[in-house]
Amino acid sequence: MLKNTDYVMLLSSLSSVKAACIVPGEDDFPVAVIAVDQETSPSWKDEVERLFASDILLKQIRLLIAVDSPVDPSDYFTVAWQLLGNSDPSRDHRFLAEESILIDGTIKAYRKGGFPRRWPNVVCSSEDTILAVDNKWESLGLGNFIKSPSLKTRMLLRSGNEEVVI
Repeated sequence: MLKNTDYVMLLSSLSSVKAACIVPGEDDFPVAVIAVDQETSPSWKDEVERLFASDILLKQIRLLIAVDSPVDPSDYFTVAWQLLGNSDPSRDHRFLAEESILIDGTIKAYRKGGFPRRWPNVVCSSEDTILAVDNKWESLGLGNFIKSPSLKTRMLLRSGNEEVVI
């Protein structure tokens, strides 16, 4: 069995992978998260499949989760948020090996061959709205201050307004 750093090094060797991590947990069920740049590498899935086909040790990863490159693969909250909002089992799950599966949690606007419908952009509050809420948080009696989720998801905004424009 490879060490986690070995898995990360192998996955990071792909040109489309901008960051990678191994989720801490069971040694016999390694889970990896990769952040891919679809804009510059639309064939990233082919690259991942070639690596899995060529390296028997990499097949020890049971679950490979892909998210967009602005997402930090070790930020499991944002990984889960993007994965659950952008994956459909009939479209985005594929076997890489007999016991290894890839779940594509990336936005589908950049999908090779396009996507049959408009893809929604991430919804974020404006900086003015965030500042206004922050400034009156205490007076609203909502309990302990919570940072705006928009500060974290803003990195995923693409060109366009309500839909991603390529």
